[in-house]
Amino acid sequence: MIHSKNINIANMSQMIKDKDIDFDKITELVESILSKEIYWFPVRHHSPAVARYLEMAILSRKPKLILIEGPAEANELIPHVIDNKTKPPIAIYSSYRDDDNTLGLAGIKSPAEDIPPRFASWYPILSYSPEYIALMTAKKVKANTVFIDLPHYSLIKPETAASEKDNIFSEKKMKRY
Repeated sequence: MIHSKNINIANMSQMIKDKDIDFDKITELVESILSKEIYWFPVRHHSPAVARYLEMAILSRKPKLILIEGPAEANELIPHVIDNKTKPPIAIYSSYRDDDNTLGLAGIKSPAEDIPPRFASWYPILSYSPEYIALMTAKKVKANTVFIDLPHYSLIKPETAASEKDNIFSEKKMKRY
């Protein structure tokens, strides 16, 4: 969690979305954030005990911004997650289709070279998940929340060529006996 009064995440997000990136301004914002008091609260996922202590810490410290381990591409879903009508268990689904074969995995992680490989990930959220408690408690103290994980597909390693044994869709592996 970060406790700061001078953070304008909305402006930073908008600059990135508009691709009108002012790196000097970003540097200034980052330096401003880092010069403030930072309170780190390590989290074990799906731990009710951690969630309880995290809630107490947020309520007592009343941060302005809480950084949460979660898919950054799902930040726009946060209002839906914290909506009073949303009841856990829920999950955030993230998917990526490599249409341009940027990773060089077409035909390796897909049935054929003309079929783009697809990758998916689920982020489960339970009523006692520390991430969920952080989001809901942030709502109570009017703190901004931001998911900060890289997209799951950023961990996929590109390949230039795969051997027959690595291709899950190879003739040998697809053959029925």
